[in-house]
Order: sequence, then C-alpha cells, then structure tokens
Amino acid sequence: MSRRLAVALATLAAGAGLLSAAALGSGARPASLQKVVVVGTTGNLDSIDPAIAYGTTSWWFEYATGAWLYNYRDGTSRLVPEVAKRFTVSKDGRTYRFFLRKGYRFSDGERVTARSFAYAIQRAKNKTLNSPAGPLITDRKTIDIVGVTARRLTLAIKLGRPAPTLLTTLAMPFFQAASSKLPLTRELINVTKVGDLPTAGPYTWELNSPLQEALIVRNPYYRGPRPRKTDGVDIRMLMHSDDCYNQTLSGEIDIGCVPPNQLADVADQYGVSRTKPVVGRNGWVGRFWVKPWGGCLFSTFMNERRDLFRDNTPLRKALNWAVDRTPYAATGIPWTHLLPPDYPGSISDPRQQPYSVAPNLDKARQLAAGHLRDGNVRVAYQSAGTAGPRDAQRLRQALIGVGFDDSRIDMVGFAGFDLIQAISGENPPFDLASSIGFCLEPADRDPASILDMFVHPTSGFGPWAVNSPPYQAKLALISRRLKGAARLRALGKLDLEISRKLAPAVPLAAGASQWFFSARVFPYSLRWSPAYGWSLPAFNVK
Repeated sequence: MSRRLAVALATLAAGAGLLSAAALGSGARPASLQKVVVVGTTGNLDSIDPAIAYGTTSWWFEYATGAWLYNYRDGTSRLVPEVAKRFTVSKDGRTYRFFLRKGYRFSDGERVTARSFAYAIQRAKNKTLNSPAGPLITDRKTIDIVGVTARRLTLAIKLGRPAPTLLTTLAMPFFQAASSKLPLTRELINVTKVGDLPTAGPYTWELNSPLQEALIVRNPYYRGPRPRKTDGVDIRMLMHSDDCYNQTLSGEIDIGCVPPNQLADVADQYGVSRTKPVVGRNGWVGRFWVKPWGGCLFSTFMNERRDLFRDNTPLRKALNWAVDRTPYAATGIPWTHLLPPDYPGSISDPRQQPYSVAPNLDKARQLAAGHLRDGNVRVAYQSAGTAGPRDAQRLRQALIGVGFDDSRIDMVGFAGFDLIQAISGENPPFDLASSIGFCLEPADRDPASILDMFVHPTSGFGPWAVNSPPYQAKLALISRRLKGAARLRALGKLDLEISRKLAPAVPLAAGASQWFFSARVFPYSLRWSPAYGWSLPAFNVK
C-alpha cells in the first residue's frame, strides 16, 4: 500500500466522513488593535516555524505571513511571481536560476535576498531539525536538490535530475523566505513580540502561546501587492465546538465552527454558499460555506484481485449508477469523477459528471444482469463514529439495488486503524472497501499522477486499482506530447473517459470544509484558493 493511501486511511480511521477543516473558534479581540479577525479551533496550530508547520490550519496562517519565489495569486490556484521576477532553466533541466525583486523585507527590517531562500532550503535539509520538507527535496526519483548558490538577488538551484514540479514544491510554506534569526537545528516555538519570528509576507507573528492562542499582525516593512484589510488575525485554540458555535452566533468569533448536530439546521437557515454568497432565510448573506478542500476524494474501492470484480467492468459501472450520493449535498460535494473538483484539469461542470448523483437503479440492474458471479460479496468498512456505518449502509442498499441478495452481503466493520490492516497487502479478503478517502500533497497536484493510481496497481492503490495498459499508455502519451493548459484539458477529458468506460472506483464525494462566519464579515471580501483556503490578507470585517 502506498503512503498516500495509508495517510488517507488514517484520516478515515480517526472517524472522518467528509473533511471538516473549519472547526474554528473563540476569543475577545485584542484592545490594542482596531480591526482584528477572531478565529478559533477545536484543534491547534501544530507549529508556526515554517520548516516544521504541516497542519492545514498552520499552513493557512503561513500563507498570510510568508513570501515565496512564486506564490498563488490571491483566490486562485495559479502560481505567479512574488519575490522572484522571473527564472531560467538550463538546457539539461537541472539548473534553475531565479532573479529576485528589490524591496522585500522581513518584519524586523532585514532585507530579503537570495540567501533567505537558500537558508529555507538549508533548514529543510538539516537532519537535526528533521523538517518534513526534507524528503520533498532530497528524493532521487522526484526532486533532488544537490546544490544552492545565493548571490545578492540571484538564486541558483542545481538538481540531480530534471524536476518539472520544482516550482510547485517551492511554493509550499516550508520554502518561504527564511530569516537568519531562525535557528538552523531546532524549531522556533515561542513568540512574545513582533520580530521574534521574522516573516516577509503581509502579516507576521506577534504572539504564539502553544495550544492556547496566536496572533498575527501587519508586517510594518511589507510593501508588496498583496492586500491587508485588517490589523491582524487572532486564533484561539482547543475550544469546545458548542462554545465556538455560540460565540460565532453572538459575533465574538468571526470565523467559527458548526457542531455536527447543527450542520443541517445551519444549512437550512443560512443557505449553503459554494461559489458565491447565498442569501439565507433571515437575510444574512454568505455566512455558511461548503468548499472543496485539500484535493481529497472519498470513494468506494473494488478489489480487482478477487473474482467478483476482476475483469468485470459492467458490475463496476452498475455500482456507480446504483450508489446514492445525494446525502452528501447538504454539507459536502457529491462527486463522480476520479479527479477532485479543486484539482488542475478537473471538469467542474455538473452536466459532465460521469454518473448521476441520485441513483439510477434501472440502468444499474441492466448493467449488472449476468455479472454478479457467485452472488456473494464481502465489504470492509469503518465502524468507528457515525459516518462510516452510515456510508456502509448506503453501499449495502446499492448492492441490493443491482441484484445482490441481502443475506449474501457480508459487512465487516473495523474500528480505527484496524481498517488499515484489513484492506492492506497483496490479497485483502474483501471485495469492497467502503468510503475510503485519499488526499495528495500540494506538490503532487498533477492530475496524471492521480489517474495513474486508478489504472496502474503499482502506483498506489495496489489490488484496489484496475490494471489497464491502454490507459497507462494514454497517460504517458499525453504527458509526453502536451504541456501546460493543453495537457490539463486532455487529462480532464481522459478522467471523464476512464470514469465512464473503465469505472475503476465508485467516487462518492469530494473532501469539503464547512465554514461559518459571523455577521461582521463582508462576504464579498472572501477569496478562496484550493492551495490554502480563504485568503486571510483579503479578509475584511465591519
């Protein structure tokens, strides 16, 4: 089993149904600042040190405080020059040379130079610091940085082999401009004033009390083009979800949470905003949002090494038509493509979904007729929590819908991480794995790598992938002949074709986060990017 699938299973084993990344916060606004956004979390910031921070919420704040060679344009997934003006690549593809702009400064006044980025790479590779970024730039098969040269405003990076994803990787929070004040071999944790952890983005850290509270404020030396609508952002940690919810309703919190038992009521009262602000029943605009998050997809997987689904495309298609995805619509994103909706190349037009969101049992039964093999089916599912058992029952109904006898459907539940063991290995003893989620790193945002996982057993999913040499060849041909936007369009069309003709999995819903805002928030200031979520610098409140 690949690392990607194991990580996804760990998420599912912890009780995840759809991702809910916005279980956020509480707190009174600092009196010294006039206009502060208050956020909270039932969790915490795992770190504020850019070489160590790896959590979703931590990265959200890192994108407000950091500055990169290339960064994502506010509210988009498009990489554009930030501190770098431009770059060149040698003919052999192994040397990148970046030419930097003047004028960027850290929050303590220190100038940002090529050494600032070289130092970020040096910290990432330092074995004593043990940054999670190290393996991303020292892998001989993908990105292997073997040398860095920094001279004033020119940065040269030498690679062991060509790496087309280098720019995307360097846009991760790990590789933002790093101040020389950051220790090389240890994590910087406590912050009590501006300048303790200098950053070069629109905002910087003024306070960090681990597991309690953190505050970012404007970088006094920032002169870049990114917005700064508020004086700062205050995050309060480890809140109870009910307290967080009630304080969001009262306006003490600006970006808040909704307990699971309140989701349906909040969606009904405030409406569900997805791409633009929606007016709720009480006249509030854009207070509850559901957005795709993290390139995550929840699917039911079919075991291609057991008789039931081996070389059985009609049954795989039938199950896709039989599954009811409508329950995910209230607080999630029903989805039938293999590429998540926030991924490059993904076709987001609902009219081009490979399968219907509501079940079409007539079509499903026609496809399944004569393809049920011996009529027995064995299903592994997550028994912990409420989401896993609920998804498993929907799968049971779909199996009955295509013609299986209820008495011959064997549902086997596994709590927590036991599910990982149950479906791992070369020949797991299950025909189906119910509602499995997988998520990819930002550096893996290449649609070809996702599609390859579904059609090539050695690329990630093992027995849960269909071995299809024809589609493996098509993927290789597209990557060899096309580049840029043309390549992404071709991969999006191939996703549609593979989904309809091969049906290697049963996609259910895209990973989603639910976001609940106070009445203070200007809904039209919200800018969403698949890379880091809502733009904190663009955020505005009354």
